[in-house]
Amino acid sequence: CRSGSSEILKRNSVEQSTPPHRRLGAGDKTASALASRRVGSISKRRRFRMSGELKGHKGAIYSVKFSPTGRFLSSGSLDKTLKLWDLGPRGEDKMNGERAGGGGGSGVHKGAMYPKPKLSLVGHAVNVSCLAWGNTDSKLLSGSYDHTVRLWDIETGKAVEIFSLPSMVQDISWATDHARSRNNNSAPNLRRNISAVSTDAKGQTGRPSGGENLFYVASSTTTILGFDRRVGPKPCHEIGGSVSGGGRINTLCLPIWEDVSCLTTGDTKGLIRAWSLRTGRCITQWKCGFEGLPISNLTPPPGMIPILVANSYDDVLRVYRLPPAIRTGKVKGLVNLNGGHRNTNWPIKSAIFSGILPNDKPILSSNQHVNTLVATGSTDGKAYIYDISEFLSPVHVNEIKESVKMHGDAEVLTGHEGRVYDVNFHPVRPLLATASEDSTIRLWLFLPTKKL
Repeated sequence: CRSGSSEILKRNSVEQSTPPHRRLGAGDKTASALASRRVGSISKRRRFRMSGELKGHKGAIYSVKFSPTGRFLSSGSLDKTLKLWDLGPRGEDKMNGERAGGGGGSGVHKGAMYPKPKLSLVGHAVNVSCLAWGNTDSKLLSGSYDHTVRLWDIETGKAVEIFSLPSMVQDISWATDHARSRNNNSAPNLRRNISAVSTDAKGQTGRPSGGENLFYVASSTTTILGFDRRVGPKPCHEIGGSVSGGGRINTLCLPIWEDVSCLTTGDTKGLIRAWSLRTGRCITQWKCGFEGLPISNLTPPPGMIPILVANSYDDVLRVYRLPPAIRTGKVKGLVNLNGGHRNTNWPIKSAIFSGILPNDKPILSSNQHVNTLVATGSTDGKAYIYDISEFLSPVHVNEIKESVKMHGDAEVLTGHEGRVYDVNFHPVRPLLATASEDSTIRLWLFLPTKKL
């Protein structure tokens, strides 16, 4: 990715030659001293340490996704391949090696050994840009800049179906994502033992049982195409396209609203739009900052937490609070995260973890131990983790009327030697995977530590 491939990745760049650096939109105001102090004290308790490194790709890795149970990790790369890693039932059981740097050191597992990829899936003609797991660990969708989406059978390692599109595939999402149950928010074989749930950019965990037939694709145009495997390889549903004012769609996801099943998109003009899956019409829209810079990623809420996270080219992660009903409610900015990560002109993605951290103290109240973390990649070769738990408490939702800007309240993960394009949390454990331009994946595990 350090040569000609950089031009491929700089998709949907802004029309201006040099976009304004870290300029914030209307309402992006600094938090009160109280809020800033509390967030800072929370972030200092977090400690993710590298637990291993996965090698096998021969090019930059643009997408990384844990399977619904967390046993497998999939990755898509510039080298045109997908790789599947078997990490064991708990997501990292096959790690080998002694941890170095104990005490106040880095805590990196020096010499941690993981098995070679279980499978290498070959078929795409150019780089693999996005991935989406089905309801189980057996089916995986991949999108590529070769204008195709492929459905892979993990047991055989074969592409069982191929879907063609008019342009480069930017993002994909199973339609079953919007039907997630209120009572099924984590991997079924683990949720009795670990009280946690997470989602990635596509909300890939917590889906109820059902067919893996419908999915939606964003492909460098103003139109979302829907596919139904039961009727063949051609699109059967179109959303957007004729609606004016928007740009090319970079990202899509399916949050949960009580009143309508809808799909949410982010585009090159900085617009976030919610579309009815039944009518294909735009229900509501809002601008991500006032500059109109491209949105590179939308991450839906884990379980029923009413938030949406947007990565923007102005180096700000915006967290929005979603209303229960999108037709009658209003989306509000909750907090802006800009603790140092860089997003400008590159397709950087984020992920959310929500659950109980080991040996952690309650943050919200005496009877609530839930922690909500937002992780993002960055063009500076680092990953950033923000704790937004305090902002989700009822007290702070009522107290803070406008969006809040945070400074320096992120845990920074270092070690990659190139841009970190994607991050993904394990479905039930505080384990983070980071995918980089340096052709490696690193795994970071939360380890309890004393407050600094």
